[in-house]
Amino acid sequence: MTQQRLRIFVSSPGDVMTAREVAAQIIENLAHAYARFFAIEPYLWEYEPMLASGHFQDSIDPPSRFDVVILIRPVNSVATPRLELLQALDPAANEAVA
Repeated sequence: MTQQRLRIFVSSPGDVMTAREVAAQIIENLAHAYARFFAIEPYLWEYEPMLASGHFQDSIDPPSRFDVVILIRPVNSVATPRLELLQALDPAANEAVA
């Protein structure tokens, strides 16, 4: 009998390496906890072999080939547009921030 597997793709920009390390550790802990039921296979590009024949992103499997996709974003990239939107919608917010 072949063991079922759960493939997890972790995606993020390079400036959130600490969050990527935390995600990798959590996935590893889950893999150990559920090993008797199914295999959990994380996919983090920094652990994949790099080829000198092209850009490293060319060798990354597309997220559609995975069962779970985890997207990690820096806090600032999410918070800044929301603050700008709030300020545009509510002029009083400009006074609170200033």
